[in-house]
Amino acid sequence: MPSGSGRALDVSELKYASVTVSGTGIPSGSEPSIKNVELSDGAGTVTVSNIPVGKNRIVTVQAFSNSDGAKIDGVRIRAVTDIKAGANSVTVDWSTTALGNVFASLYEKSVDISAISDEDKSKIQNAIDSTVHASFINAAAIADDYRSGVEKLKDKAEYVLAPANLTFSYTELSSYKVQVTDPSSAVATCSLGPQTVSNIAPGTWSVYILNEAGTVVLRKPLNVFKTGETLDLGNLDAVILTDIIVHAESKYKYIWYWKTGEQGQGAELKDEGNGWFGYTFKNTESMNMIFRFNSGDNWEGKTSDLSRNQPGEYWFKDDKWYDYNPDKPLTPVIKASVLPGTYLESQTVSLTGSNSSDIIYYTTDGTEPSSSSSRYSSPIKVDGNMTIKAFGYNKGAEPQSGSVYEFAYKIDPDADVEPPVITPNKKSGKYTEALSDIKFTITDNKSNGVKVYYTTDGSVPTESSSEYLTISSGSKSGTGKSFSVGVKETLSIKLLAVDASGNETSASYTYRVTDGSVVDFREESIYFLMTTRFYDGDPSNNEYCWDEGGEYLQFGANDCAWRGDFKGLAEKLDYIKALGFSAIWITPVVENASGIDYHGY
Repeated sequence: MPSGSGRALDVSELKYASVTVSGTGIPSGSEPSIKNVELSDGAGTVTVSNIPVGKNRIVTVQAFSNSDGAKIDGVRIRAVTDIKAGANSVTVDWSTTALGNVFASLYEKSVDISAISDEDKSKIQNAIDSTVHASFINAAAIADDYRSGVEKLKDKAEYVLAPANLTFSYTELSSYKVQVTDPSSAVATCSLGPQTVSNIAPGTWSVYILNEAGTVVLRKPLNVFKTGETLDLGNLDAVILTDIIVHAESKYKYIWYWKTGEQGQGAELKDEGNGWFGYTFKNTESMNMIFRFNSGDNWEGKTSDLSRNQPGEYWFKDDKWYDYNPDKPLTPVIKASVLPGTYLESQTVSLTGSNSSDIIYYTTDGTEPSSSSSRYSSPIKVDGNMTIKAFGYNKGAEPQSGSVYEFAYKIDPDADVEPPVITPNKKSGKYTEALSDIKFTITDNKSNGVKVYYTTDGSVPTESSSEYLTISSGSKSGTGKSFSVGVKETLSIKLLAVDASGNETSASYTYRVTDGSVVDFREESIYFLMTTRFYDGDPSNNEYCWDEGGEYLQFGANDCAWRGDFKGLAEKLDYIKALGFSAIWITPVVENASGIDYHGY
């Protein structure tokens, strides 16, 4: 993890980290990962299990300030490593992050990073200036140039981003400090007059102003710092906070509060006219506050420790504190209704923002969009090759504009976009006799060739696993080797079929042969049912709940008769079997303590 004294990033704040491993062949959403790794001075060691074997796996480490997942701005480091069978180790720090960011950018653009050779990997590394902090390396530009051909990579100096700067002024805040939460700038000790913080990494960071005691007296969250540009905060005298400002949901009208060393007292919240009620506590520096919010004047309501002893502005919503307005729009995130990729026919692409009030600007000619670009109002027709670049704007968000999102499409009627099909000659399941000649037929829509790999040890197959079948160019189908399973044996086979265009199909099959003497319910497909509610096989034994007509259930208000019975269950066993189930789980056969229950618990 990051270290180094003097930078605005304080390693003592790095309490936990999450580690995720991604890459080609690892399904999105199923990446091997581990959370809440405890750190010591920003460093730690962790073991991540069940990583599929393969080349150029991306290891991403994200730091957090607590185990609840509060991210530390700017602290995301990466490394690229090959995963081989057995134990693997890799060091992840800022020196490995630039290369990791390039591979992450390639992976996000659907490049098969597992196919990148060691020679190309070395050329990508040579395009990275190792003397520059990773946050100043334009990883996206390196990735874009590599996608055009490795020979398109430029000199490393071409990919170094110019730092951003911050300016502000004040007249009465001598000896205060300012820090930007990027990973490269330093804490600045302020003197009277205009101030400048330099060497800020391009990105979105918070800005903190601290007094002589180290207490944060101003927090300006999510400021966008652009490469080579200067952000001016203006004069800060009027905005430095020595107060605690609290806002509560509109359902609360009063507040009872306690200050350190003082007896509690009440006050009426002020209607702010925007769905919030607020109150300002003056000159509360270094003061713990406890609040009880109430909807009436009986002072029975929500009690909440603010959990802070510093000035600031805070919002209380759904029993949780925020240091920003949780009702404000989030920074816009743009999504496309059609995933980027190759299609056989034209597509209609709709763009949506993460907030209903987002304004979307876009281009289709490959240029970067701006507020002078076309404003999205209707779906975009894609007839040929097209790259849509879009960003969202929302004046209520911080920052108001989000990242640029790229959606690349290719329309090719002759393209191979269909994955191979794997068909077993025997279905997965439980058998009572030994099996032999288990085979799998692989069929593709094109005759350009298919490679099939398999494992029988439970691991996920990759292109480095054992080969099951090669279908040569000119043929669309083939059947590979056969397998057998003896009595009291289990065979689990996982297959991966990859055609010449890179389309993949994964499949898993399990065959278990028993001798019929033991039932293992872990192997059964179980149907759960409430017997008394399942099926009425004998109406003569129907009985109404004994509490019906009493305080909780009036006669005829609901159908609370005990109607279902074992005769009805027996009549429906074929129905349950036809659904694919091999066992049933019934509710307990006991009389209920309550006369209006029927489930037996």
